[in-house]
Amino acid sequence: MIEKCKTLKLLKPLGLFVAIIPLVFLFGGCSGWGWFVPYSFQPSYYKFKKMCKLNKLPNNEEKYNKVLGYFGKSLDSLDWDELNKKTKKLQYKSEYEYVSAIDKQISPRIYMLILMYGNESIFNRENIRFMQFVGDWDTGRKVLYLGHEGNMRVDFVKKELNCNDFNIYHNLEYSK
Repeated sequence: MIEKCKTLKLLKPLGLFVAIIPLVFLFGGCSGWGWFVPYSFQPSYYKFKKMCKLNKLPNNEEKYNKVLGYFGKSLDSLDWDELNKKTKKLQYKSEYEYVSAIDKQISPRIYMLILMYGNESIFNRENIRFMQFVGDWDTGRKVLYLGHEGNMRVDFVKKELNCNDFNIYHNLEYSK
């Protein structure tokens, strides 16, 4: 009887180990973030969601400086000459005539693009009418892509989320 109790005490940690290992493989996916790990357990998810919420702020200097802060810049330190080299005239009818963009890979999983709209071809801090943050968050997951009849392509592609996936839309009131 005493020997049986000793054997059971030795098997108890082994049973716990056997129960936990499948969970590690299931949720860990053997590498990186696993398929079944909710987004809410991933720190970059909250960072990206916080960035998206900047679009809800009113279009004023405070919002512009917060958005540019992710680039380590502000309206005062922005290189306006470089920005004006990228200015494009919009081809579609809009209340804005020109757009300029700044992009940056914030982290391995977060890509950010800032679009600035105005009605003059030369941007400066006074004539920005609307600033929009557009970004993508790499979920770390792959999804199966099935092509159409023409190419019959079957491939795994990375899944990305953007701000619209969080139901966070832009504040469309422009500054005057």
